[in-house]
Amino acid sequence: MADLQNDPHIQVKFIANDLRTGSLPIGFLSVPTSATPENLNSLVNSAAEEADDDWKQVSFDFLITGLLFRGNLADFVVDNNIPQESVVEIECILRQPPPEPDQDIPHEDWVSAVKVTNDYKVEKSGKKLSFVPYQVFRGHERSVECVAAKSDGSRIVSGGFDNLLKVWTTELDSKTEFSKSHGDNAKRRKTDTITKTPMVTLQSHRDAIVDVEWHPLQPKQVVTASMDFNIISWDLELAGFVTRLHGARAFTSISMNPQNGLIVSGSTDDKVRLWDLNTQEGSLVKEVYHGHHGWVTDVHWSQKNPNQFVSGGLDQTLKMWDVRSPKAPLYDIIGHQERVLGIDWSFQGIVASGSADSTLKTFKIKS
Repeated sequence: MADLQNDPHIQVKFIANDLRTGSLPIGFLSVPTSATPENLNSLVNSAAEEADDDWKQVSFDFLITGLLFRGNLADFVVDNNIPQESVVEIECILRQPPPEPDQDIPHEDWVSAVKVTNDYKVEKSGKKLSFVPYQVFRGHERSVECVAAKSDGSRIVSGGFDNLLKVWTTELDSKTEFSKSHGDNAKRRKTDTITKTPMVTLQSHRDAIVDVEWHPLQPKQVVTASMDFNIISWDLELAGFVTRLHGARAFTSISMNPQNGLIVSGSTDDKVRLWDLNTQEGSLVKEVYHGHHGWVTDVHWSQKNPNQFVSGGLDQTLKMWDVRSPKAPLYDIIGHQERVLGIDWSFQGIVASGSADSTLKTFKIKS
């Protein structure tokens, strides 16, 4: 940072809540206001190398007042109203490594939805898999756009272009109908297709329901997003809605943070928005994330890191975000040749995406 010594300086103090601090610079330091994250990385690593002979270079990110530091200190403190007369605390955190390309699997047509689990992974194979339906759920009057299963598998909710939210049970009950087996003495068999009708139908949306999720902290509630500009939280026990959030654009997707219940949404514009269902005052939109160049088609939270999520859009890209950096994504994830239609981050180590280029791509995510 020698070439920056003629610039104005501010006093800073480095801290590390989640890292060993013995090797970090101690006390207050005078740092040029033109310093960037790369300059701070060099400073911290150089100080650590002097204090610890076994120190290995580490890539850090830096938090200032809870926000990821981007750009230079002069602009950052002004943009975020940070007093320059006082000592600025800078927290060192480990930088998220960039996603790495993994698998690229061609399909015969568009891939509009994907799902990853820790039990199964997608592999190229010369064999064709066929699936026989075990249960068929009949009741929607138009196309079904979204489905979500409760964590224990006992209930399913669905929404579609009939504007209706339907609740289904996967358990066998008196409403269960079995297809008839061939032969003179028809019997119920495990291989028979089971047809189910809805337990409950809920109506409040005025346009198609495009996404639905079970509330991670309220097991009796689900949340829907619609093209009518509304997100609705429903109480299935009371068979009515609890909260309604009104947006400025038609929604395309939502994802709920599994640890705190915050919602990120995609819409028919180029922005990702952060919502809090528990907001009682102030703006309903807690933050807006800028970076896409077209509609945001899908969003998905990390299942392990409450600060990170991914998004996909019509601009053919995926983006990896940290909620503490609204002005720019952590990484652009490129590879698709057409618009991204669906993404998933259900398993921490893999992000999967489907596209109108008829491919399924996976990317490895390192912690």
